Amino acid sequence: MKRIPTEIVKNRTRRLTQLFDSYAPYTDRVGREYDVLVTEVAADKQHLVGHNKYYEQILLPPTKDLLGSNVRVKIVEFGKHFMKGEIIENSARQLNFMKFLAIAVVVVAIVISIYLQNQV
Repeated sequence: MKRIPTEIVKNRTRRLTQLFDSYAPYTDRVGREYDVLVTEVAADKQHLVGHNKYYEQILLPPTKDLLGSNVRVKIVEFGKHFMKGEIIENSARQLNFMKFLAIAVVVVAIVISIYLQNQV
């Protein structure tokens, strides 16, 4: 292949760098809310990593027992390759409450059943 002059190579590199620097895919995401599956600890060990349904990476503050959970997050910050979110709602807590509520309903039903049987 024919060698390209250095001036042309530098110009092309400069233009590509300008294009890359102008790329900011998450600028419109601040304030939006997403359901996120928390899957791992980030490489920096300072955040947890979750992904929304589009498999976009969202960094979250480290919270105990959050791995494997679905959480609702609000985007508060972004970078070129990530978004940072704050947790609005933790589905795991919601599920625990729902389990508690279901058990309570069953216990009440059993107590009513026993009461009615004793009335006959």
